[in-house]
Amino acid sequence: MSVGVQAAFRQAIDYPFLDAHGIIAHNLLTDTGSPVVPMVKFIIQFQKAALAGALEETYNQFLAGIESMPAITRRQVVHVIGTPRGTATIDRILEVYYADYTSLQESLQSASGQQAGALLNHFPAGSVEMLFADVYEESGGQTQVER
Repeated sequence: MSVGVQAAFRQAIDYPFLDAHGIIAHNLLTDTGSPVVPMVKFIIQFQKAALAGALEETYNQFLAGIESMPAITRRQVVHVIGTPRGTATIDRILEVYYADYTSLQESLQSASGQQAGALLNHFPAGSVEMLFADVYEESGGQTQVER
C-alpha cells in the first residue's frame, strides 16, 4: 500500500492521531500532559507448525537477519504460553519497532531486510503472518479519570 493510499485510508476511517494532511501528529498529549509517542511496528506471528523440526534453525537465522536491518528502534520476541481458552495456535511473535512508516518501508527494502524476508519462504504456507501497526505508547497503565 503506498503512503498516499495509506494516508487516505486513515483519513477515511477518521483516524484520531492524524492532522489535516494525513500525517501522524507528533505533538499529542495525554490527559496528564505527557507526550504520546507514536511508533510503527512490524509484527510477525509464527504458528506452532512454522517452528517444527529443523525450522527452528531457520527461525534463529531470521532473528539474526532482523537484527542487521537498519532503523530499528526496539525489538521484542514474545513466546506465547497459552490463551484464556487453552492452547494457542501461535508459538512466537516478533515485534520490530520503527520511528515511522517510511523507516519501516526502507528497512524492509534494504539488502538485509530482503535477506531476512527471503528466509520466511522456508516456512510452511500460512504458518507466518505479517502485520503493520501504529503504536501509541504512554507510561503508566491507566488514564486518569476525574470523579
